[in-house]
Amino acid sequence: MARVSAADREGGKAFPGTGKQAGQAPLGRLIRRQDYLAAKRGQRAHQAPFVMQSRHRSDADPARIGITVTRKVGGAVMRNRIKRRLKSAIATQRGLGFRPGYDYVLIARPLAASMPFASLVKAMERGLAKVHARTTLADTTTDTRPTAG
Repeated sequence: MARVSAADREGGKAFPGTGKQAGQAPLGRLIRRQDYLAAKRGQRAHQAPFVMQSRHRSDADPARIGITVTRKVGGAVMRNRIKRRLKSAIATQRGLGFRPGYDYVLIARPLAASMPFASLVKAMERGLAKVHARTTLADTTTDTRPTAG
């Protein structure tokens, strides 16, 4: 059994394909179950190839990403193919929408295996735009009800 370092447990390991580019810190990976559960309680954007969940953390560390592909989607070969495609799309999107201080979870759907790669990247752009639009909207809305008393 391989030993896991403390940095890996905390999500300190860089997400594949997102090394330092243009002076930006590499994206991190979500490792712990509690981080996935926290993202589940955050914002959500439904796209054809996946569901994107995100939550804003209270720090300015680089964005962290987790990918979930259930057995409902297919066998091991299909699930691994989908994970590789999503990782490539994330590496393509590196500088375009993943914000520091956010955790993202992608829950894959079967269409992620067969959809053209350019469409997958476009779906990721739309998902990021939706998640951040909802986060911005939630941050700017205030309670306008009159106070009692």
